[in-house]
Amino acid sequence: MIVMKNTNKAFLLLIVFSLIVIAACKKENNVTGVSINKETLTITVNESAQLTASVEPEDAEDKGLLWSSSDESVASVDNGLVMGISAGNVTITVETVDGGFTASCAVTVTENAINVTSITLGTTSVSMVPAETLQLNYVIQPGNATDQTVAWTSSSDAVATVSSSGLVTAIAAGTTTITVKTTDGSKTATCEVTVTPVGTIDEIMSKGFLTNSCIGSVDIACDANGTTYIAFQTPDASLASSKAYVQVYNYSGGTTWSKYSGQNVGICTASYITANAPSLAIKDDGTVFVSYEYYDDMNDNRYDAQIVSAYDGTSWVTLGGDGSTNNNCFIMDGSNKLEGPTQMAFKQDGTLMMVMRNSGDGYVNYYDNGSDWSNIPTGDWTSYSGYKLDNSSFWAQNVNIAVHGNKPYAYIRSSTSCGVLSGPETNGENVQWEWMGSLVGSDIGGQNRDYETPLAISSTGEIYSCYQKIVGVDCNIYVKHFNTSSNNWEIIYTGNFGSYQNEAEVIISNDILYLAVAKYDGGIEIYKYDDDANSWSYEGSTPDFGAIYYTIDLAPGNNGEFYIAYTITDDGSDYEIGAFKYTPFQ
Repeated sequence: MIVMKNTNKAFLLLIVFSLIVIAACKKENNVTGVSINKETLTITVNESAQLTASVEPEDAEDKGLLWSSSDESVASVDNGLVMGISAGNVTITVETVDGGFTASCAVTVTENAINVTSITLGTTSVSMVPAETLQLNYVIQPGNATDQTVAWTSSSDAVATVSSSGLVTAIAAGTTTITVKTTDGSKTATCEVTVTPVGTIDEIMSKGFLTNSCIGSVDIACDANGTTYIAFQTPDASLASSKAYVQVYNYSGGTTWSKYSGQNVGICTASYITANAPSLAIKDDGTVFVSYEYYDDMNDNRYDAQIVSAYDGTSWVTLGGDGSTNNNCFIMDGSNKLEGPTQMAFKQDGTLMMVMRNSGDGYVNYYDNGSDWSNIPTGDWTSYSGYKLDNSSFWAQNVNIAVHGNKPYAYIRSSTSCGVLSGPETNGENVQWEWMGSLVGSDIGGQNRDYETPLAISSTGEIYSCYQKIVGVDCNIYVKHFNTSSNNWEIIYTGNFGSYQNEAEVIISNDILYLAVAKYDGGIEIYKYDDDANSWSYEGSTPDFGAIYYTIDLAPGNNGEFYIAYTITDDGSDYEIGAFKYTPFQ
């Protein structure tokens, strides 16, 4: 019995010893590092995202982790689940329990995304001319949408291109659709662009064609065959300084001009005042008529009196007879000193109408020669004496005349206002002229040129006129149309061209209304009116001569073209003349 007890005790001691040895030999598996599956993360407010941490080594004995946020007001974290609280930046950190190893993720919290619901363009359709540019502007809804980036495209770059900022450039005739598309939601808006080709403006008489040849104004006219004429007064060494020759040149193509008939029309009083400059009218048969201030050394009372000469195929003859011997040649009579200006127009029945000014009153006369023009000098001047064109409201400075069929219209202007009267279709001395109303009540601007073309009448009798009105230091240009239904003048164009020394005229050619504006120290700009759309388009400009346009005058051609004559000066004393031809796009 004693032997067995000792044996059991020895066995127990052996087991304890073995366990001690085993425990002493065992090695612990500790954590060596930690990482997060994302280095950066972007979420919105109230959005959550799960971050996952990996402990190294994989068989680490203690894989306990501690998660924390650098700013709980921006984002919280629970066992790696990050929740956006408010917009901002925060660092989410994970730390191992064993060893205190860390890893982090930079989290950006943004406001909730606001989606684009629509996009609109301020312009949805537009007409342009080649080389013209237009900036398109868009509006995105809602205004606080998160992503407001857009892309621009043109359905035809051959017609018009569009830049990344929405700047449209017209290239050539045609129609294209400009589209703007949002990155968010692919919302779109479009603008239809129609590119309309413009006419051409060609120089047909270069500035300085006749060096120092012009005094004051120039007048231009075109006959039924398309021949263009220019009339002006020019000094000559053979004449006294108080005299000048009246000359007419005709255009024969290209830049070629020649003195019509090879003769001077007559001798006039040399004056830079435009009231004394010659004016033109051409009869249907091509006969050229020129009005100018008569100069008579022998009769002082005929100084400042206007006469009209016509070329009869052989020489220039005076209507009503020789001014030295026959008072019938003088408009009104030889004792009246006309203060100018004069303008002429032919009625459909062949009657030559003339409008003039004397002592602040406007008058209309006609040359009474019946229908027989075979002997030009045999007629006489007859006055519409029943009505003065000043409407008894202001002192007349400028007068002008235009005819539709047999019905004449007269334009009259004072220093502050202007208006139009309509005359009778039948000739007679005491027939009333009717006042059609003032174009502007006060502050009319411009340089008071005599050869303005303030009236333009279409084939259907639509009447247009233009004027300038002082606005502050600038001068606006207006075009008005007479509405026969309301008997009122209605504005169809307003433009600010800066200086008061601009000149503006309207003209109708092939039943299309045009506006020409000679800009101070610039070129002559041309605008075309679309009656159906009630809109104007820019047709182009002449070169910039860097001088002051003293006058311009327009004359319609026979195929939609029209002609522009001008005088230009640098110092107000030396004048040069020139001319351009506008041809519409065919």
